Amino acid sequence: MMAQWFALIQYVCLLSLTNWISWSEVTAGRIREKIYHDFTGPAYCIKRLNGSHETGCSSGMSGNVGVLHAVEDFVDVNFVCKSGPHAPYVAVIDALDLSLYNTAVLRQLDDSQRVAGVILIKRENGTVPTAFSPEGTSPNRGYGLYSDPAIWNPVGSALLHQKWAFPIFLLHKKEEISYLFDNCLHRFNNRTASGGGAPWPLCSAQLKNFMFAAKDSKSCIRRSEMMTNLNPQGRCDPLSDFNVWSILNSLSKNLTSSAPANSTIVIAARLDSNAIFYQLANGAESTVSGLVTLLLLAEALAQVREELANKQILFLLLNGESYDYIGSSRLVYDMTTSSFPRPILHTVLAQNALINLDSIDMFIELSQVALLRDNAFYLHHHKTAARNDSDPSRQREGAFAAIAAEEGRRYQMDVTTSTASQQLPPSSLQSFLKAKPNMAGVVVADHSTTYHNQYYNSLFDTLESHNSSFGADSASQYSSAFSRNVQKVATVIVRSLYRLVTGKSSDIEASLQSSNDLMYCYAHKSNCSLFQTYFTDLKAQEHFLSDGPMNTYISVNRGSVPQEAAYLSWKTLAKLTGNVVGQMSEDECAKKNLEQDELVNYIFVNGNATENGTQLGDCIESNTGISQAKSPAFLLNDYSGKYSTWTESQWSSATFRIFLQPDPQEDVKILVFGIINTVVLTLLMYGLSHRATDIFLIPNNPVS
Repeated sequence: MMAQWFALIQYVCLLSLTNWISWSEVTAGRIREKIYHDFTGPAYCIKRLNGSHETGCSSGMSGNVGVLHAVEDFVDVNFVCKSGPHAPYVAVIDALDLSLYNTAVLRQLDDSQRVAGVILIKRENGTVPTAFSPEGTSPNRGYGLYSDPAIWNPVGSALLHQKWAFPIFLLHKKEEISYLFDNCLHRFNNRTASGGGAPWPLCSAQLKNFMFAAKDSKSCIRRSEMMTNLNPQGRCDPLSDFNVWSILNSLSKNLTSSAPANSTIVIAARLDSNAIFYQLANGAESTVSGLVTLLLLAEALAQVREELANKQILFLLLNGESYDYIGSSRLVYDMTTSSFPRPILHTVLAQNALINLDSIDMFIELSQVALLRDNAFYLHHHKTAARNDSDPSRQREGAFAAIAAEEGRRYQMDVTTSTASQQLPPSSLQSFLKAKPNMAGVVVADHSTTYHNQYYNSLFDTLESHNSSFGADSASQYSSAFSRNVQKVATVIVRSLYRLVTGKSSDIEASLQSSNDLMYCYAHKSNCSLFQTYFTDLKAQEHFLSDGPMNTYISVNRGSVPQEAAYLSWKTLAKLTGNVVGQMSEDECAKKNLEQDELVNYIFVNGNATENGTQLGDCIESNTGISQAKSPAFLLNDYSGKYSTWTESQWSSATFRIFLQPDPQEDVKILVFGIINTVVLTLLMYGLSHRATDIFLIPNNPVS
């Protein structure tokens, strides 16, 4: 009988345990939701490394936890760093208040060792500061032509290149900012009238973005290469993506293995920008103004390509230029190793002739050209004692400058050549001149000396900050000042190039409609009608396009498909310079790329027509492609400083959540009570087990 009772008790206990486990799995998520509030839209700072040190932010492995405190003045800074009784703190700072959001204050918070993290608030309707750039005063210092480069970015704070011991997150969604203040800071964490800390419970935050990288790129890459099954986590990866190129009037390898000397005019622009926060690099003036100008030039010159037949024209969009000229240094390396546009393959029937440095007749780079202050732009060229007025390359630059000045006057614009004592601004051209000092080249920019752009490589480098927003979601009906200005610059340059090559004047004009559409897609809303035509797969469209400006940060690419900026620019450049060969399905268009011909390639642009349920669109033939934008340093294992060595740390996730934290003394009380309770129950069970025969009557011969 007793055995049956024990079996029944065991069954009831097992059933109760099973039900409890099932119930806990269902309710655990609900309990967690009641304790924590997760923010899904914050941007965050990450860690990057180069050959000598690391920059950026990281939390601890389990995240950093601290009491939230709104830092609104220097009294709050002192409270958080010194007198506040509830350290560690998570400081909440207005990103638009540069008296608090600056390198000095962040360094003070860091040095206090009482701050677990920083949350920056960027309100949509806030007043943007008149100037802010987290970049240095001489961008890419040490990797250009000059050992002592001039100051081009005087408002630069170098905040981007600092190392911080805590994570930094940015909230920019209106509803999340309101929740943080209304349900957390104002409700629980207001200081007392005497200036002391608010009473418990207090609203706290956990910030987690632990970065696996440490020390410098060389050490980090070595550790990543030591991955095993027991240690599968990498540490960092080289910053890398793709450059984009397109050729008008291309020379085939069947005519010549390498393009002849001085046969090619290069028109280049940078493809990337930068900012402190991952995936939040807009670069409206820093990058997009020059990028859109190049695309307008490509479209206009493609219409008169037959008249320019005596020159091969190479368009280049160079990636990673914000990080010590990654894209341009790789392209120069490829040219010097007979690898650009592609290594010669004897099995391919038609292929582009190799382009090397001697093939380049002139290099024209389109830099920041949004004309922020006046109706003028400047031509910068490299001056050395060896390049006097009798030098052929110098004469070529002078001829182009004279033509551009005259064409500018025809179009009511002022085009001026930089002074003889002036250095080149930071530019991709410097990478080419380091390899070939006597190359003819100019940098086109809207500034003579220091940048007119007061937001260089910052999250404020947007159309709105430059008072040039579209104001509505229809690119065909609205125009921004940026799109009008770059169209004017493109028109002057395209007329100057046409005259330089043909010796004749022309009234060719860059398209204002195209300028408007492109500026809208790159700098206002990448989920635009133009870019949507490149996709038939909705998931791919959602991956590449967004309702905000295009992100132009290079990041890390481990695959063969370019990331957002390079991919969309590749398709756009092909569309603007190519020819429609017919309407067909996407698969039929893709099959054309399998032919033994690399002189042209094909892209599919989605159309609305259908045939038997198969979506038809335009198949465009062009001579456009991509090439690696990964520093030669990682091919050659060269960390000497000759090439860029920037890497990006790996991380598993980035989360930001808030919760209500009780008085730590209450935690101690609960712990003590739990210990006492455990001891008492243990003693009770011990006593019961030793007195069981006295308490329970057990028969000598139990009936089974």
